[in-house]
Amino acid sequence: MECNETCFKSCDCKSYSYKDGYCWIWTQDLYNLQDEYPDGYNLSVRVAIFDIEPTVRYCKPCGTNMIPYPLSTSSSCGDPMYFSFNCNTTSGQVSFKAPSGTYQVTSIDPNTRKFFIRVKDGRSLRLNQTLPFNLTSPRNSSSNISSQAINDVEIVWDPPLEPICNLAADCKDWPNSTCISVSDGKRRCLCTKSFRWNDTNLSCTKVSSPSGKRMTLLPFVGITSMIVLCAIIAMYIWRRKKTKRKENKEIDRRNQAHRMLLSESHVQDLIDLGEFKEKDEKGIDLPFYDLESIIAATDSFSDENKLGQGGYGPVYKGKLPSGQEIAVKRLSRVSSQGLKEFKNEVVLIAKLQHRNLVRLYGYCTEGNEKILLYEYMPNKSLDFIFDQKRSVILDWELRFNIILGIARGLLYLHQDSRLRIIHRDLKTSNIFLDHEMNPKISDFGLARIVGGKQTELITSKAAGT
Repeated sequence: MECNETCFKSCDCKSYSYKDGYCWIWTQDLYNLQDEYPDGYNLSVRVAIFDIEPTVRYCKPCGTNMIPYPLSTSSSCGDPMYFSFNCNTTSGQVSFKAPSGTYQVTSIDPNTRKFFIRVKDGRSLRLNQTLPFNLTSPRNSSSNISSQAINDVEIVWDPPLEPICNLAADCKDWPNSTCISVSDGKRRCLCTKSFRWNDTNLSCTKVSSPSGKRMTLLPFVGITSMIVLCAIIAMYIWRRKKTKRKENKEIDRRNQAHRMLLSESHVQDLIDLGEFKEKDEKGIDLPFYDLESIIAATDSFSDENKLGQGGYGPVYKGKLPSGQEIAVKRLSRVSSQGLKEFKNEVVLIAKLQHRNLVRLYGYCTEGNEKILLYEYMPNKSLDFIFDQKRSVILDWELRFNIILGIARGLLYLHQDSRLRIIHRDLKTSNIFLDHEMNPKISDFGLARIVGGKQTELITSKAAGT
């Protein structure tokens, strides 16, 4: 015990051995060990506690002996039906309890479901016939060893049934199973649908037998036939209606294409103009806010309400009289984003509606002021992904959802919106997150409209950051 305590007090101790009052301690990993003593020495190796910690499924190792499931050395581990073993924690020796006595276990093989016990008088060994243990050595009708010459007796254990449980948590070591009462009054971890208990692997394995699938499908053949028949009738009726509506759909398609062409032409004309005209402002389906109301909403653009600063100018948090929180983008006079980009953003976002695009509430063009009013994004931009402290909230599931949302927004811009648009300035600072961490694309100042069938865009200069 003193040798054990000495090793535990030293962080460098890897293993120790004790015999006849002598204590040997190793501070390095052991390689190529050789036993040069007739009786051998016991060697204790230091391992992490979680490597030997018992679970609901497995019992704690006994010395150097592993106790495989379902064998049990305690009522709280293994299977209660196999609780016929005892562990001497001092010597680390496993013993097997039988009606005829207690016997030393020399080895356990979980692959063949066998263990060996040391028997001095083979004729005296008797096993409990109600327990799942059987002798494989020669035995008579009373399960007694017939030969006294046998020292090590081989015993096999029967494959276990589903594990016994009391609560659902007891089945955590057996995936795809639930704790359910069975006919004998006990509760067991029974496999869920499409899984079957495998007593060899001691787990619930997925049923993949073709014959099993055929047997499962047989009761549904009649229902499937009825569904197919109904589908054929429905298809016939649908095709008849489709033929009647075909001509009307063609007319609608042509009208829609004509309206889309006019809309694209009008938007492009607005972008190409050098300044806003009164008739163009009336054509924008977006509220106009006067400068006075914006100043009141942002408390005169106070620094306390400032959310950030970009190449275009500062962004402030504001609140409308209705209580609606907004983000106010104020275009700086020396901003790299000119009047053309400002108008481009107003016109484009006013005509775009998608859950992954930042919503534009209104705009203001008074004097030298050019201001955009967006919905407020409480979690700000995706730029914080580069902040080691804040980025820890982004687990992989949340990162995937953000990527998926951005992809949906781009798909809408490139394919599903009335106007086919290329953003040209997509970066983390232009991706904002709402209160549920849903991503929304913003800043369309550099966006370009392409033709209805156009799939590529060639620019003559660099755009964006």
